[in-house]
Amino acid sequence: MHNASSNSEEKITLAAALTNFKQPIIINRSLEVITSEQVKIQDVAYWISYSFANRYAKDLTWEWLKSHWQWLENNIGNDLSFYMMPRYVARGYSDESFIVVFKQFFDQYMTDSFSRSINQAIESITWQSEWKKRDLKHIKDYFSAYIKLSKKI
Repeated sequence: MHNASSNSEEKITLAAALTNFKQPIIINRSLEVITSEQVKIQDVAYWISYSFANRYAKDLTWEWLKSHWQWLENNIGNDLSFYMMPRYVARGYSDESFIVVFKQFFDQYMTDSFSRSINQAIESITWQSEWKKRDLKHIKDYFSAYIKLSKKI
């Protein structure tokens, strides 16, 4: 459907679906499509962003992004979406320990163009981590109680 469509909005919607699988083999296939002629250059950021939003795909997407960084720079390096990559990465992570790995990669690309996006991404990962530490147990308790109550009704 994606390849047959001529409607760009439909292609973007289908990209969201094609990056939302749980199985690693399918996730890897969707990531490899990004560099093919099947994905328009202007749609690359959607594929990456959607893939980072998939909790099952975030680690594979992180590895893909690092190994395809030069391709990204060569193909979308002049586009604003390229400078948003650190923020796309941050959407997938809420563990403070990831900040070390994140910085190890992005420190080599810390330029004026990237600094704001990198700093915003670190801030995002930090506050998501703090929120998770503070509230995750309460949220789990709430839903556990809700499920128990639902079964009684």
